[in-house]
Amino acid sequence: MNNYIDRGLIKWMPFDALSGFSSLISDLKQHLLIQPEKILTQDHYDLLNYNLLEALHEHKEVSITYYKHHRYIQTTGNILKVDPYEKQLLLSTKEKIAINHVILLEII
Repeated sequence: MNNYIDRGLIKWMPFDALSGFSSLISDLKQHLLIQPEKILTQDHYDLLNYNLLEALHEHKEVSITYYKHHRYIQTTGNILKVDPYEKQLLLSTKEKIAINHVILLEII
């Protein structure tokens, strides 16, 4: 007559004795993942502009690194359009990238 019921992994779950401590730790982890945005020099902007014009006129595939939501994201594709009013690049992958967040633009 053994009525023992095994609780499995539940018995090894940590105890949250301090209320709000686990949310504080998760907020701290999210804060540590934030990457600061780089400040570019005028020479870097000139190189970006040159590569952008060359890729646009010669229909070349590019690799773009841009800053979004506190992270650096890299994507590839052809530049279909530069929208001066919205200040965005439209890629062949249907991505819209803000021009002022582009960090690196390389022709593949």
